[in-house]
Amino acid sequence: MNLYIIALLETLIQENLSIFSLLNFVKSAVYLCDIQKLSIKLQSLADFYYDFLVKIDFLPKNSFQEFRFGEFDLNNRNIDLTVQQVLGKINVIDAPLQEAIPIHTHYMDEENIHFAAGLVRFERRQFGYFMLVDLKIAKSAIQNVPHNSHYVIELIKSYDPNQKQSLRELVSSKGLNYNQFQKDCKLCFGDTFYSFSLKLRMMESVADIVFTTMTLKEIAFKNKFLDYGNMYKTFVRYGINPTQIPRLGNL
Repeated sequence: MNLYIIALLETLIQENLSIFSLLNFVKSAVYLCDIQKLSIKLQSLADFYYDFLVKIDFLPKNSFQEFRFGEFDLNNRNIDLTVQQVLGKINVIDAPLQEAIPIHTHYMDEENIHFAAGLVRFERRQFGYFMLVDLKIAKSAIQNVPHNSHYVIELIKSYDPNQKQSLRELVSSKGLNYNQFQKDCKLCFGDTFYSFSLKLRMMESVADIVFTTMTLKEIAFKNKFLDYGNMYKTFVRYGINPTQIPRLGNL
């Protein structure tokens, strides 16, 4: 795992949390003050994503995730460190009361980098509830991206798997050595170019499955799979059944 993957992970957390906070059932739970139900849904989603990202080797298998739910009082100096880090990102004076506020941050301790994300609800100016996922990744598992391999990041952003030009032809057209290109992909992605590109499309597909009401066939087409059968087989190859992915957009 390297800093490029870390940046992708942080973007994934930020974007998905923002979408989650706007879902109809979240708004309903907040309105009815059903915080317990909301925390269960958030934990279930976090557990699914953690399992998914480990299965596609996007997260190290020795990473660890904890879910925290409870009350906080800003006058209490014995608040858990992760909760402290999250609340420290909020402007308490301007924070809306009795609304679910999406929040995420990252921090490091002696051994791990922590990605903390979730929802915070202020009942009063100094008091409220938190529901947070704390993802821990060992700092020893994180490496720098070799500077001379950065070009593969730009290439994967523009790559279209359905283009007629083969990957080898695309690489050659840019004056690059194909064998060196594949070595640089391994250094940058920890994977082959094609395999990592496929995993990125799987991540986009999962977000569509979880957060939208599109059919699985529509999602397969949107994310440039040949058809739904091709998308289904791809997911099953990694031990994931797309029909069993939670569909929160339908709630």
